[in-house]
Amino acid sequence: MIGAHQPEQVKLLNRYFTPFAVALIVAGLALGRPGPRVTAVCVGLLVFSIVFNEATAWFSRRHAEAARLIGQARVGVNFLVNAVFVYLLAGVWEPIWMLFMLTPVATAVYADRETTVVSAISVSALLLFVYFLRGLQSGVNWGQIGMHVAFIIFLSLFINALVQSTRSSQN
Repeated sequence: MIGAHQPEQVKLLNRYFTPFAVALIVAGLALGRPGPRVTAVCVGLLVFSIVFNEATAWFSRRHAEAARLIGQARVGVNFLVNAVFVYLLAGVWEPIWMLFMLTPVATAVYADRETTVVSAISVSALLLFVYFLRGLQSGVNWGQIGMHVAFIIFLSLFINALVQSTRSSQN
């Protein structure tokens, strides 16, 4: 489905998304001050995430034949880790929702349109569920979360179309 360009795509996603995610989480910990227990869990997950993403990017560059499987593993693991971050920090750091953009955008790079739609809708549903669990009640707040959901879906579809178009023109 993706072919020879995937190791470079893994490298690009790692180059741009890892620093963004780290900055978002560190800012949430520093500015949101979630408490010592949540901070410890988040720091541990952050270290794991950085090591995991660096290691899989390195492995993908050296083993191009496994790049597709590595990409799928990265998307799944990062989704789960990001879900924990969003749940833990949503009450103290509003911008943490942006972590949920990363999974469908990465999926948009690795996969077809249908898989991208499933990823974007799944992440969006989880985002809505996290905010429901957090007790979000205001109509304005739900409207903002609705706009986050729309942004996740439309950005993912745009990137997928862009990547597919680029692949088509290279073949």
